[in-house]
Amino acid sequence: KSVIENQVSKTTALAEGMKKHLDELVRFGVNEEVLNSLIALGEEVVGRSREVDELRMQASEKAHETNIRMVEVREKYKELKTILRNNYPIEEWSRFGLMDKR
Repeated sequence: KSVIENQVSKTTALAEGMKKHLDELVRFGVNEEVLNSLIALGEEVVGRSREVDELRMQASEKAHETNIRMVEVREKYKELKTILRNNYPIEEWSRFGLMDKR
């Protein structure tokens, strides 16, 4: 269980336990509506947490795919740059968009 799920589980157990003794707790302002609202809020938090976890997983996958594509870009750039470096004098590289003087 995640930290969030654990906290919500404890909160739900507390709320359910308090529901059994509302007659004792009503004088403190505790009523069924308050407890039901707390349980519903906990369920919402767990749902949102799971949604965030899914989004994190999707973002991680996208980042991985992007890194793979970036490696491809760098390799192709290096290959094309080498063509220019091996076949043209340094003074002509800029006309091909190559500003790197190394």
